[in-house]
Amino acid sequence: MRILYCFVTAAFVLGSAIRQAVAAPKEPTARSGYRSSFAMMNVAVWNEAQMIWARAMLAAGIAGLAASTVCYFLIDGSAGYLASMLISAAAAACTVPYTESRLKATFDEKGLRKRKEGAGIDG
Repeated sequence: MRILYCFVTAAFVLGSAIRQAVAAPKEPTARSGYRSSFAMMNVAVWNEAQMIWARAMLAAGIAGLAASTVCYFLIDGSAGYLASMLISAAAAACTVPYTESRLKATFDEKGLRKRKEGAGIDG
């Protein structure tokens, strides 16, 4: 039973990431996907947010599985699965500010894609 407790949170994060990468909603919806007021501004921002968040959750899930493995073998008793759950949950929580910062670097406050430096025809 200890193995289940150690890996359940990391497996949930990883499963959510895979689901998001494979079947992300194509239009803003309040039911599933990465939902923030900025991400739901328009379809372009929404699609970018789903892609960024899926990749971030995948990284968080892999990190959580690695941490869970370490906790399972090195920490005895309930402290091991408590540590693995906390680490996995913290990694998943870090995906929100990461996704928001990437969105704000890509889009302006109106939801329009920012121009890249040097992308003009001013040559």
